[in-house]
Amino acid sequence: MQNGEQAATKLGHGANSGLPWMTILDSTGDEIVNSNSPQGNIGCPITENECGYFMTMIEKSKQRLTSQQTIDLATALDAYAAPKRRGND
Repeated sequence: MQNGEQAATKLGHGANSGLPWMTILDSTGDEIVNSNSPQGNIGCPITENECGYFMTMIEKSKQRLTSQQTIDLATALDAYAAPKRRGND
């Protein structure tokens, strides 16, 4: 990404935050929420806490998702993450 380092710094992604790191912006480019949970960057959400925070990100930023679509997303995320959990919760 061109100017990625500058964009990440502007959005608050520190050098030791880990990757992947994500932020959801509004239509004007202002941040709505990022992947820095109270416990740190959720990266690719696997643990129940990480998945829960990811869904918090979705709830904070969704505009057109229905409740059912949000439930379906949470279900799909859990189906992906659950087999990868090895006592990480």
